[in-house]
Amino acid sequence: MILAVVGMIAGRLSRAHAPAEDGAMGQGDIYHQILAQYAADPAYTKMLAALTSAHQKIIGAADDPDWARPTERQLREALYADPAGAKLDIRSLACRKSGCEVQFFETNPSLNPADPPAWLQAVERLKLTDLGAAIGFDANFFWKSGNSVMFVMTFRRRSGSGDASP
Repeated sequence: MILAVVGMIAGRLSRAHAPAEDGAMGQGDIYHQILAQYAADPAYTKMLAALTSAHQKIIGAADDPDWARPTERQLREALYADPAGAKLDIRSLACRKSGCEVQFFETNPSLNPADPPAWLQAVERLKLTDLGAAIGFDANFFWKSGNSVMFVMTFRRRSGSGDASP
């Protein structure tokens, strides 16, 4: 009986940390993990509301596959191609008509406050690209988890951006 429960928990954990397909978000995703942390602490009431709102703006929006799928691919490629991308472990990336949401871990972030986080370095360089012109950085939520920090980051689709291809 105990082994069955341990096996069931291990299965849930492995699915929770498995990368999602582009456009897909599951219950074991980073959003829900951060949501649970914020909900557990009354000091995070405003952050909880902001996280929920930012997430709903993306997942509640209609899909636009002609824009969203190429943008998901380009955003994933841009983040991983960035020099700081080696520290990013993207678990979910979904774009809808309103914009995109990226859920990821930043592994072994620097403890030196003078070192900008890898995600910030990647986003700053992304802003200088054609893709960065099509999507604007919107919100960032995080929670420390062991030797990593988990993030939910949203980008808004800029008005007039039809195709985000370079």
